[in-house]
Amino acid sequence: MSRHGSTTRRSARATAVLVAGLCAVILFSGVVVADPVDLDPDTDLDGEGTEAQPYNITNASELQAMRGNLTAHYQLGTTIDASNTSEWYGGDGLYPIGNSTNSRLNGFGGNKFEGSFDGNRFEIRNLTINRNDESYIGLFGFATSSSEIGNVTLFNVSVNGTAHVGALVGESHGNVYDAHVSGEVRSDHTEAGTGGPSPPSGDGSRTGALVGMLADSGTVANATASANVTGLTGNEKRLGGLIGFSDGTITDSIASGDVHGNSGVGGLVGRNAANGYIENTGAAGDGSGE
Repeated sequence: MSRHGSTTRRSARATAVLVAGLCAVILFSGVVVADPVDLDPDTDLDGEGTEAQPYNITNASELQAMRGNLTAHYQLGTTIDASNTSEWYGGDGLYPIGNSTNSRLNGFGGNKFEGSFDGNRFEIRNLTINRNDESYIGLFGFATSSSEIGNVTLFNVSVNGTAHVGALVGESHGNVYDAHVSGEVRSDHTEAGTGGPSPPSGDGSRTGALVGMLADSGTVANATASANVTGLTGNEKRLGGLIGFSDGTITDSIASGDVHGNSGVGGLVGRNAANGYIENTGAAGDGSGE
């Protein structure tokens, strides 16, 4: 990179930091910032987005900025208080990283997360995603087989969606490791007034505290979940204390939250499919459903 390009990039980052700082001052004064600061990860974040020099995330707006580059590598540089996400976008909360643009249960249509995210053992606290009329809901909506996500704690989340809902990943085809979640995760299949289609037969909510659906190429290792998982209408199926539906590999993981739904309800996994492999796991929460 030329000296001019480097200087321009530092200037852009300095401006982004200034704007984020001003928003922090506004928040501290008691005035709510309704939306995140608009940031471009390729110009506004520290780092290079490579595996050796990942982009550094230090606040909630920078978390949201990951949507701008879904193939980059990211890391947390500190614990993040994401309480302000409850006010974003008219109360809808954070947009999932790699979100579906299709309505409700019509299948995934959109851009998928293909990069990596290393939490560096930091926490993301008080994250809100309140999108009851959308599917593929989580901090990451859809993560491909090349994705690596973990080494992070999501503390006191409030996550609501229709199907393929998990606090960390709505649907994962990649590797999730050393990940922990507490709070509330909910699935809502209410149809009245939404204009959305009825849930497809046999598909179900596929909602879990950590991951909604784990595909056959996906893995979850060394994970814990104490978040409660709830079907809000009584129609929800395939709800799990860790993972809603799994066709992948789950090892060395524990779920202790309560799970309430219609059918296909499990303390660890709502449904473990034909290729699903589970080893050295446990579940301790209460549950209701078939």
